[in-house]
Amino acid sequence: MPASAKPTLVVQAAPLALDPAAYRNGIAVRLCETPLALQPALAGMKHLNRLEQVLARAEWDGTAWGEGLMCSTAGDLTCATAANLFAIFGDRWATPPVTACGVAGVARAEVLACRDVAVEVLRPDELVRADEVFLTSAVRGILPVREFAGRRWVPGPAVRALQAHWRSLGLPLPLFEGWSK
Repeated sequence: MPASAKPTLVVQAAPLALDPAAYRNGIAVRLCETPLALQPALAGMKHLNRLEQVLARAEWDGTAWGEGLMCSTAGDLTCATAANLFAIFGDRWATPPVTACGVAGVARAEVLACRDVAVEVLRPDELVRADEVFLTSAVRGILPVREFAGRRWVPGPAVRALQAHWRSLGLPLPLFEGWSK
């Protein structure tokens, strides 16, 4: 690498297409076959080499799945193809670590700043025992999960409170019928 690199700045603007039904009812997610390689030197960083996530997203077509969950090569849940993952077990909130792979997203940081969240290993078979599951993304905000591996959820009070918090920050989240501020 050059001693004095000159970065290139690229800005893209487009209308934000957020589906109110996804925020009201949640999305179905699947487990991707493509794993994330363990690479601690890049873990947590938001960089442009997202080929593993691109491969994982290419595993399905259509609208049956709103997202895909990705595991590390060790078999631990890490994230979604374009979002961070959170699960709530009773009063305990959890999110996977991003110290070996994955991205430490901006929306993830906001949830970690406003809630007591355990950063811990999560396995797919443990996720189905959660009381609430949701994804976070700076672009999509707080997105409830309604189905994974045969388990179904209804967006609960924790997810609704986070959605309200997200909107109170002035960040994008669609209004939907029955929304309470």
